[in-house]
Amino acid sequence: MMIKKDLILAVLVTFCVTATLFLIIPAQSQTVGQYDPRLDVNGDGAINIRDLALDAKAFGTTGDPTLPVNVTNWPTETMMNYTDAEECTIFEESRIVNGTEYGVGIGTLGTFFAFSPKQNFICVTNFGICVQAYLPGSTSGYSYELNINDVTISQNVPITMNGDIPTESSATFPSASSYIYPGLNNLNLQFTTYLYILKVFIIVEYKYQT
Repeated sequence: MMIKKDLILAVLVTFCVTATLFLIIPAQSQTVGQYDPRLDVNGDGAINIRDLALDAKAFGTTGDPTLPVNVTNWPTETMMNYTDAEECTIFEESRIVNGTEYGVGIGTLGTFFAFSPKQNFICVTNFGICVQAYLPGSTSGYSYELNINDVTISQNVPITMNGDIPTESSATFPSASSYIYPGLNNLNLQFTTYLYILKVFIIVEYKYQT
């Protein structure tokens, strides 16, 4: 009789232990880990049986393991502004060594200059001019009027003589920027006296993008 009771008790204990294990093991196996997008084959934001089905379908295949990446917030290229300058000698005359007077006497100088900026030209920012001249026997100060493309930039650009020794008069005019264009430009110098001009040199500063 005791043996039968012990057997029944042993069966009941075994049943309870087995039932408890069945409850614990599924609970542990259902613990959700951290989402890994590399395991989300179809990219739907959830790792489930659908991803396993896709893996099973591709089982045994080989290829490049590099994952394709589609970047949607990559910064766009920014155009940068740069400054450059174009230099040009628009008039030059050699002095006559054996003569009593050198150079070319000029009261008005009218000429053209070509402006060829780089690609993606934005605008002209400054204009500079240098006049090299002399006037035998004179140490006085004179001036000239500067015109670009029929626009008067300045009516009184100073230039001082030093006898037979050539002197230079340099000046910059940012205001001329609005009247200089790519291509041929007209330049006119009107002097207040008859000077011997040796050289006229200009520089055009401008901005461009790249």
